[in-house]
Amino acid sequence: METKYFVAEAYRYKESGKWEFKAINNYDSLYDAKNAFHSRKAAITKDSNDFVVAILFDMYGNKIMSDYDNTAAITPDE
Repeated sequence: METKYFVAEAYRYKESGKWEFKAINNYDSLYDAKNAFHSRKAAITKDSNDFVVAILFDMYGNKIMSDYDNTAAITPDE
């Protein structure tokens, strides 16, 4: 059996504070899964979200990549 790869994301809406979690898709190749990971991370970071995380893992539960941005923790200079 060939290894399957999965990409998931979670983010918090800046305005409402509500959270979303989604499993994006499954992939047959690590290359395609990595491309999806980077694409989704960039897309959810550009939206009106103040905390985002993307995770790439395999069918065995091994985390291959994860990354997050926390703009809620950034305070503007006074």
